Amino acid sequence: MAAGSDQTTALALGDDFNEVTGGGTGVVLDALHPGQLQLVYNGSGNNLSVYPAMSGIIDALAVNAPYALANTKTQIFWCSSLMSGSVGPQ
Repeated sequence: MAAGSDQTTALALGDDFNEVTGGGTGVVLDALHPGQLQLVYNGSGNNLSVYPAMSGIIDALAVNAPYALANTKTQIFWCSSLMSGSVGPQ
């Protein structure tokens, strides 16, 4: 179940494979190391904000900005760099 509506109140994901089925509108990725990944499936009925770990970057978004994951979609977030804390959807 997702939680909160921003990076500080969103549900922290700790598993490699995550299925969101309801709740709030946000989740936070784990602090990944290069080569690690997390998969997120959104079955919540709403768009889901997927936030990077604190001070992280997803794709070309700003630091701490959420990735919008549409309902019924799956996204793999793969860590490409420890230096920038960046992850990219694959």
